[in-house]
Amino acid sequence: MPLPRSTLIKEVKAKFLTILSFLGVFTVTAGLPSLSIAENLNAAKSFTGKQKAQNQGDWDVSLGAGAIVSPEYEGGEDYEVLPIPYIDVKYKDRVSFNPFSGLRFNALANENIKAGVGLGADFGRDEDDADRLRGLGDIDPTVEGLLFAEYTMGKASAGVTFAQDLGDGHEGYTIEAEAGYMFPLMQYNTFIRPSISTTYAGDDYMQSFFGVDNAQSVRSGLNNFDAEAGFKDVAVNLFASYKVTENWAVNGILQYKQLLGDAADSPIVEEEGQITGGAFVSYKF
Repeated sequence: MPLPRSTLIKEVKAKFLTILSFLGVFTVTAGLPSLSIAENLNAAKSFTGKQKAQNQGDWDVSLGAGAIVSPEYEGGEDYEVLPIPYIDVKYKDRVSFNPFSGLRFNALANENIKAGVGLGADFGRDEDDADRLRGLGDIDPTVEGLLFAEYTMGKASAGVTFAQDLGDGHEGYTIEAEAGYMFPLMQYNTFIRPSISTTYAGDDYMQSFFGVDNAQSVRSGLNNFDAEAGFKDVAVNLFASYKVTENWAVNGILQYKQLLGDAADSPIVEEEGQITGGAFVSYKF
């Protein structure tokens, strides 16, 4: 007997997620603080001081694994554990990819500023992810085009990423901005980095994830809702990294996100405030 379409989609999505995680082409899943993790990992690499170019070579490679606890969907009240394989590869500070910031090319790269283009992925949403989503249909996974810029000044850093759907997923765009400050605790081989972040989303993105049209309303029993462009969320983040040895590190992240505007008002949303947390181990070659 053939598998139901929803089960098939879920299996394909799980395999797709695993493959893209290992390739590093993955920026957003529901509830994951993607940009803040990427910014924090970049800070973690430099917390013990800049490595000399002659010792570093052209390649910078880290591998790791861990897990993140996040809402089943953005706005959901139930949580799930997501295993996260992690790989971070950089070549000459020009090309990089990792599971959180995607595949990126730095058109501009110096001590303070990085800017360029890239590819990421949004894994959409299945209507069987939660009871509240029944009848809303699936939002297909899609590839996103990225434009990004990052600025660092001492222990302070900030970044902004524009992501546009290039396929047939949410068909919209988001602009995510993040800023944080690093506090090294050198006597404990540790640093912590609190940060804040926010996301602005366009009409198509908001309607895809938070809107309810006439047909969806009939199928789901939820009220009609037109979700318009605006600030979708604001979040406070805390990242910590403990350097076990010269190569091994244990990293943890905690985020509280508050949905805003039409995202918070959507009948799809069960909880406006959500917590995401996780930990993973990384090894730098």
